[in-house]
Amino acid sequence: MLVRVVHGAQYSLFIGGVATAVAVAVGIVLGSAAGTGNRIIDEVVTRVFDLLGSFPEILFALVLIAFTGPGTWNLILAIGLSAAPRYGRVVRAEILAVRESEFVAQARLNTTSKFALTVKHIVPNALVTLPVLATLGLGTSILGTATLSFLGFGTQPPLPEWGSMLSESRDDLRLAWWTVFFPGLAITATVIATTVVGRHLHHRFERRSIQ
Repeated sequence: MLVRVVHGAQYSLFIGGVATAVAVAVGIVLGSAAGTGNRIIDEVVTRVFDLLGSFPEILFALVLIAFTGPGTWNLILAIGLSAAPRYGRVVRAEILAVRESEFVAQARLNTTSKFALTVKHIVPNALVTLPVLATLGLGTSILGTATLSFLGFGTQPPLPEWGSMLSESRDDLRLAWWTVFFPGLAITATVIATTVVGRHLHHRFERRSIQ
């Protein structure tokens, strides 16, 4: 059991990490399009964010994977797309705030082109909070991975992913409680650890911004 839990960490962390990367990448693209585009693009992307945000992320991921079928990469795509609006909203809001800052106004006075202004000044400064948010979101992705794998939509046995281990062992709970306890403990400890690190980074970023 110890070997399976330790070995299974690579699957849970890999799926959660790549899914978070997918969510951040899609969020940057859509959020940047909304924040730097014209009014029509902003309106369309914002409405898409509102529509997707009206559903719980795990439910939206479940719907996506129900169409694509079970599997590791389908699970990554489903979790990543379901979390993308969360990052897209942040990117859009940060871009709109940075556009009104003094250094951007100064750059406009220096006859900087709109494309160069966006690429060199607005977008990079709007993305500084994303690493912190991604650290916080990693725990959510790992938990979503375990949930969908438990339901049979993720990594399939005999690969020892933590969620699939819980699913395999649920019928043996009365006879061998440890087969459920230790994978669940690994999931809980990992989610708590990533959340604590993410909140620590968030507090440090807030203090630095105030200074």
